Amino acid sequence: MSDWFRKARACVEAVGCPWYILSAKYGLVDPNSTIEPYNRTLKTMPVNGRRAWASGVIEHLAPRLAGVKSVTFLAGRAYREFLEPELRRRGLTIYVPMERLGIGQQLSWLADQAPS
Repeated sequence: MSDWFRKARACVEAVGCPWYILSAKYGLVDPNSTIEPYNRTLKTMPVNGRRAWASGVIEHLAPRLAGVKSVTFLAGRAYREFLEPELRRRGLTIYVPMERLGIGQQLSWLADQAPS
């Protein structure tokens, strides 16, 4: 588990809202699930593959959206590109607090969000 992921997890768990992991291989993953290691990223996947991946994520996410008004992404652009428009179409507000930050800046931002 990377330092970035540990910090992101601490950040979202401190908020206390339901959260999920976006996996290039497994789609929407419950944070309590155990998955096998893999070497796949959406960054190298063709656009039609990313669209299909996003459709699968939306299909699994949709039942969890009842009463939800907003979604916050800590994921990169390739993971959000087809999810964001669909979630907005469904009336959700989207937040991407680290959208234009480099990895070092993201680590710093996540550390700043951690509970004291």
